[in-house]
Amino acid sequence: MNETYLHLTLTHFPIVGSLIALILLFAGYIRKNESITKASLFLLVGLALVTVVVNHTGEEAEEFVEHMAGYSHDSIHEHEEAAEWAFRLMLATGLGAVAALYIFPRKAEKTRLVVGLVLILNLVTFRFMAWDEKKGGEIRHTEVYQNPDETVPEVR
Repeated sequence: MNETYLHLTLTHFPIVGSLIALILLFAGYIRKNESITKASLFLLVGLALVTVVVNHTGEEAEEFVEHMAGYSHDSIHEHEEAAEWAFRLMLATGLGAVAALYIFPRKAEKTRLVVGLVLILNLVTFRFMAWDEKKGGEIRHTEVYQNPDETVPEVR
């Protein structure tokens, strides 16, 4: 197993996981259910850690494929740019989840506010993760282009 394989294998966890965490966190927030809320916060922390690995292996994956036939340098660059934003947002979401877990037993009156902020941040993070995932798919999977008439980026 090389870093490219690891990147391609793990890259789906943050996007799917952030959607699951979003649903759980919303349910926990609305129902004021501490167990569901804490579970989703722990999930977000774990996803932030997985995202660190995905980000780290991305550079190696780029170097592995950038000179191979059938890969678009422009698509790789667009994915890399989107990934930087998604990575930063996932780290911020993970840190927000750590903060929420830290204050849970200490300052109950502020916990709901921090959890609400993490919920909103996770919604934004999921949106960027989904955009990054699409950009990653465009590197090799031309079927993800929205418009069938859209031209595939030039392959070098």
